Amino acid sequence: MAILRVVAFCAFVTISITAVSSSVESEAPNCWIEKVDKCWDEPKKVCDTVPKQVCNKVSKQVCGGTKTIQDCHTKTVPECSSVKVPKCWNVDKQVCNPEKKTSCKDVPSEKCWTEPENKCYKSYTEQCHDVVRKVCGKGYTHSGKKGGIVCSPQTSKVCSKVPVVECKQESIKKCKTVYNKECNEYTEDVCKTVQEQKCQDEEKTVCKDKEVQSCNDKEVADCKNVDVDECKTVNEQNCYDKSEKKCATQNVKKCDKGCQSTPAVYVVSRGGEDFE
Repeated sequence: MAILRVVAFCAFVTISITAVSSSVESEAPNCWIEKVDKCWDEPKKVCDTVPKQVCNKVSKQVCGGTKTIQDCHTKTVPECSSVKVPKCWNVDKQVCNPEKKTSCKDVPSEKCWTEPENKCYKSYTEQCHDVVRKVCGKGYTHSGKKGGIVCSPQTSKVCSKVPVVECKQESIKKCKTVYNKECNEYTEDVCKTVQEQKCQDEEKTVCKDKEVQSCNDKEVADCKNVDVDECKTVNEQNCYDKSEKKCATQNVKKCDKGCQSTPAVYVVSRGGEDFE
């Protein structure tokens, strides 16, 4: 089997044909599988590390020679003075004030009055009444002989003392003791103890802190700040887009189109796309 490559120019298309050496004269299509390489451009970001010098203005102290300055510091010293301070204390004091008072007492007195009253007296009176009693004794007959019992009524007077109460109304004097309150006003001194404050001035030393500034001459280096360039190298990334060609092999079915006396079946490739 031999491979025949035919290149033709048709409608500004480049045609690559791979065919079997035997000619096909039949009208039925003849098909086969062919491996075709397909390629395309793929975008890719590429970064490179590039050293770069970066400079900044910095302030640096530059010294030359000496100079005299005032070196001052503050210190605290006590400042004292004599002042008069009142000293006070409490003392007990008797304070008396006249006050009006009232004194009362109960004074007894006799109160009498008359009242009507029934007064009864008991006396005895003699009351008598006749009492008939049967008196019996031996009797005598007409002939003068003693006979049987003979009774005869006999009246006797019986007296007894009977109490008699006699009442009459009399005026009776009655008295009772009553108490009347008698009050008298008088003045009396009432005293009480109170506290009184007494004060006198005393000499006292009072101190307070005072800040005092003390300065001395001092030799120091004569320095001044100047701006200088301070540089350093830093790595910077420089990135850009780049196209990378990538290819892949594909299995493509190829057939002839039933052309008469066509020496091969072909696949047209244009701009990365396949056409049969």
